[in-house]
Amino acid sequence: MSELFLLSLNILEGLFLGLFFFLGLYWTVQKITHSEHIAAWFMLSMLMRTAVVVGGFYFILAEGWGSGAVALLGFIFARLLVTKLSKRHMTSTWRAT
Repeated sequence: MSELFLLSLNILEGLFLGLFFFLGLYWTVQKITHSEHIAAWFMLSMLMRTAVVVGGFYFILAEGWGSGAVALLGFIFARLLVTKLSKRHMTSTWRAT
């Protein structure tokens, strides 16, 4: 396969891992505000999110460090995207109440 296709696949893999991690974090924060078991929710969420992301990067890094670096760029982009969207959501929710 072409190098460009593989790099775009790696950035998408990193993006999906980042979306899973940071949207999972956002969901957890929303969930624990209405829960009695805050520590349990947070710990289970953190362990699950971390295990999936570390496993994903393990398989990506099997292709080489260049693939891992490109996937990391996708992961960072997902963080920026989720941060921007969650700020927008929190601002609109705050104004509505």
